Amino acid sequence: MPRQFESEAQAGDAAADNQNVKPILHCFFPSGLLSGGEQSPANAQPAAGFLPGQNLFDQKRNVKDGANMPVTSPVRPATPTPTSPGVHEILAGIRARLKVIAFDCDGVLFDSKTANIRFYDQVLRHFGQPDLRPDQEEFAHMHSARESLELLFGRAPEHLEPAWDYCSQMDFRQFDRYLSIEPGIHQVLEACRGCYAVALATNRTISTRGVLEHFGLLRYFDAIVTAADVARPKPLPDMMLRIMERFAVGPEEILFIGDSRVDAEFAVNTGVHFAAYKNPSLTALVHLDHFQQLRPLFACPDRARTMAHAEHPRI
Repeated sequence: MPRQFESEAQAGDAAADNQNVKPILHCFFPSGLLSGGEQSPANAQPAAGFLPGQNLFDQKRNVKDGANMPVTSPVRPATPTPTSPGVHEILAGIRARLKVIAFDCDGVLFDSKTANIRFYDQVLRHFGQPDLRPDQEEFAHMHSARESLELLFGRAPEHLEPAWDYCSQMDFRQFDRYLSIEPGIHQVLEACRGCYAVALATNRTISTRGVLEHFGLLRYFDAIVTAADVARPKPLPDMMLRIMERFAVGPEEILFIGDSRVDAEFAVNTGVHFAAYKNPSLTALVHLDHFQQLRPLFACPDRARTMAHAEHPRI
């Protein structure tokens, strides 16, 4: 299932709303259809589009004005490996500063690649086009539905808008049977809510809430930001700026967990801590191959749930 299905009117509303960087007041069914690093301080680089020495929040106006921000390319050979003995120490070291843990959706909460392929293949076949190629599968898994359709119908642009309309009328639930939830996700989300505010940042749009409800995950999130809620999807920083505004926190107080190159670029562009999930090729503060590795973050007896949530009622 793709990640981004909204009408043209919704897209315009989202862009206008983003101009004000308002607190998150709603959560579209985070989806764009089923879709779907931080470096050490010594080596850290400023977020793309920001000048060295300037605070991220000082640049909000440029972000909201739609500045054409360059995107970094945070991919390198994996060091350390996902099972590195340093993961525990690294997470324990940032625990005292963290106030928000944010998750990507596809590839982190659940495996949706098969569902995405089924979805796009159905759309392509409806318009007489060949099925997804392997390189297109990877792109569609990481990007919004609109971006994916623009790529897939690049040689048949006359089908683009009809394909968009066709997708927007689909019942995405038909693809739920091709989804599989990541092991341990219920437990880790419950543990997170004991100490932190929990957010979702996804390039999905209207299908998100339905998928979260299907897997019983919706109740864990205090804020959900999708590609439908902002003018620009990941890897540009709009979603994370909304999360920062929502919880009145800075980038050093957020850990973002993602699995793709787009997620890694998103973390670099916003300056947040990044944990790469099941993808050792990404530049990240830590690499995770299972959620049990997050256990050091939950040793927080002095941080009652009310501390993270008292001023932030759930949406």
